[in-house]
Amino acid sequence: MELRKAIRNAQPKPPMLTGAILVVEDDLLVAEVVHGIVTSLGLAVVSAADGETAVELYQQRQSEICCIILDYELPGMHSSVALSRFRELNPKVKVILSTGYSASEIAGYFDLVDGYMPKPYGRSELLEQLTRIIS
Repeated sequence: MELRKAIRNAQPKPPMLTGAILVVEDDLLVAEVVHGIVTSLGLAVVSAADGETAVELYQQRQSEICCIILDYELPGMHSSVALSRFRELNPKVKVILSTGYSASEIAGYFDLVDGYMPKPYGRSELLEQLTRIIS
């Protein structure tokens, strides 16, 4: 009994993350999955399905948003334009690019963002990126 308790206590606990994540994703299913993962980590979620809405939301709520998960392909305003607008509002904003494209297809973005999440990804990959970026 004591051994089980010692083993359970020895397992690393996920780091304490705080703040809100702006999830910019036009695919409703992907957005719901990411929302579930982010909230399971104890973070709040602000959601947008397009670049225009995302920039508006970030402008209104940037004091609470600690990171943006930005889909590469968005309807309307492309992610590159949205990223530029985010950086105009706050040059230090943390942005994770989320895409189904391969790393070689979007290599030009890597100097512009703080992280890259190839789709599909799960809780552990997202936790690793968020911990590295916002802790």
